Amino acid sequence: MSAHATAPHREQWLAAADPVIAYAEWRMSCTSVWEAYREWSKATRADANLAHAAYAAALDREDAAARVYSRLIKRGAERSRAAWTWLGRQLPDGV
Repeated sequence: MSAHATAPHREQWLAAADPVIAYAEWRMSCTSVWEAYREWSKATRADANLAHAAYAAALDREDAAARVYSRLIKRGAERSRAAWTWLGRQLPDGV
């Protein structure tokens, strides 16, 4: 890429944004895991099985979100390099 690169194409911006969205979704699913764990830990004996099932489902969703994020990071590193390089030139020093 030349020192005078033009602004990235829309596809490059989307490739750079996808991992950010996936990260946010993964972090939200982590919060859901902790919430489900908290509910399970204070569940009555009668509700413990259902609360545990909700916790296990939250763990499954968190695992799936983590896998999506990981896959996007691995795949997107090369594709988004041009977009991040251009963006870095647009930001003031120290940002």
